[in-house]
Amino acid sequence: AKVVIARDPRPSGVIIEKILSEGLAAAGIKVITVGMTATPVLAFCVRKYNADLGVMVSASHNPPEYNGIKFFDSEGRKITEELEEKIEEIIDGGYKPRRKKGGSVTPADGEGDYVRHFSALLKPRISPKRVLLDTANGATSFVAPRLFEALGCVADVIFNDVGGEKINDGCGATAPEAFIEAAKKGKYDAGFCFDGDGDRVVAYCGGRVLDGDHMVYITAKYFLESGELSEKTIVGTIMSNRGVEDAVLRSGLKFVRTSVGDKYVAYEMKRLQAELGGEASGHVIIARYQNTGDGVLAGAVLLACDSAKGVNAYDDITDYPQTSGDILTTHEKVAEYKARQKEFAPMLEIIQRESGGRLVVRPSGTEPKIRIMAEAPTQAAAYLAVAKARLCILGGLGNV
Repeated sequence: AKVVIARDPRPSGVIIEKILSEGLAAAGIKVITVGMTATPVLAFCVRKYNADLGVMVSASHNPPEYNGIKFFDSEGRKITEELEEKIEEIIDGGYKPRRKKGGSVTPADGEGDYVRHFSALLKPRISPKRVLLDTANGATSFVAPRLFEALGCVADVIFNDVGGEKINDGCGATAPEAFIEAAKKGKYDAGFCFDGDGDRVVAYCGGRVLDGDHMVYITAKYFLESGELSEKTIVGTIMSNRGVEDAVLRSGLKFVRTSVGDKYVAYEMKRLQAELGGEASGHVIIARYQNTGDGVLAGAVLLACDSAKGVNAYDDITDYPQTSGDILTTHEKVAEYKARQKEFAPMLEIIQRESGGRLVVRPSGTEPKIRIMAEAPTQAAAYLAVAKARLCILGGLGNV
């Protein structure tokens, strides 16, 4: 078996990468390490090196004190929940691997391979631009400027401290305010703001701030008008703005929603053989190139759209007002809400109908909170729907 391992710059990632590499090699597995780099680079390398598995040591958009592991299958796609649960069962069962001969640990220039591959594919589509990159003090700090410069662009980089202690701290896709201000003041042709591990992006292009759903639509129109979009289905999530869906439908395309999370988008895309999908939070999946969210690549493709004047497709979209609100509680109350969701459903359905739009209530899978999002014809109606939903849930759960 062959496994590719990468990490983001968090200090804890170094020791985790070392333990994983040595442990897998001791079990007879050939390990390829690509060092500190972005999650989508790892996903690309799994396919490039014909590996069986990819392991990314990262806590993505979360603060520096956290860390985690993402697994990718041989197609560079996040593994299924069923496989995750099976792995956890094996670990909880006290599994002890046996030592085997034949294992090894070999470093590789994953970033170089990624940059060479995608610059060769995309450079003919892109006219030189001046771009601003916010790398979130994270994993794209090297690969993003390398790719954009290879595409003939002049790239200025902010928030590119790779010490690991400042990753996602007041910067990146989850806090893009400083980036947006710098992009406007600098009069850049475009700008891209990534999260800590590089699978999300917020874009600034044509004087507009674009989220993941906007970028998916613009990219779809670009490939549609160039005759390159063979499958006419776009995949979004339950959080995707109705305005984006309306624009997709007006273009003669289909729009399908999944649960929140780029892995759900990726697997629905696989099932439908869709070429494009993503979510507003910044995950953009372009299946002809990658099977997972790739913020750096999505930014490069947006430059191709801009070079073809395709970013004007944004004018097709009239976003519906949305607002969100979290109920901060305990893990126990989140579990209680999950168990009692059917009890809350009728009242939440009434609140949704009264708003004239959509209401999405999601218990967090990792944090002690219940997330609420309302989308309505007016901002006031959206705010009111969130307030009513909060009261409904708080009243039903009691003291949270």
